[in-house]
Amino acid sequence: MQYAIFFTQKQEKASYLFYQLMVQSGEVVGRCGIVCSDCLVLKSTRDDDDALRARVLREQGWKWADLFIEKFGREPHLKDIDCNGCLSEGRLFWYCLDCEWRACAMGKGLDNCAHRVDYPCESLWRLFDKHPRARETLNGIRDKLY
Repeated sequence: MQYAIFFTQKQEKASYLFYQLMVQSGEVVGRCGIVCSDCLVLKSTRDDDDALRARVLREQGWKWADLFIEKFGREPHLKDIDCNGCLSEGRLFWYCLDCEWRACAMGKGLDNCAHRVDYPCESLWRLFDKHPRARETLNGIRDKLY
């Protein structure tokens, strides 16, 4: 039982240090390990930059416009390019609202997937195939936990 208490305290300390590092570095790391602050949607929101929002629609919108139309029944607009990052309870990009990794971590009360006992879970491997940096980020957090 004493070990379990130590483990929890160590996790809490690592979580606190992780958030301090994010604040100092200016990086916003999502629950899945993707660095949200690298995302042009977050940058356009942070800077309230409609020109950057237009660029996102022009350069990246074709990748997800069909999914957006299917979900909302209309074309995406500049106002839809709005997000404060995965850890936010406020503005989230429409795609992030339905993120399975975000929902899972939040449902388990975890800061991010690195805190999972069974890390990495099977579903994270699919993410890591597309976003190898997410794996590096979560592994770095995990190293501080244990």
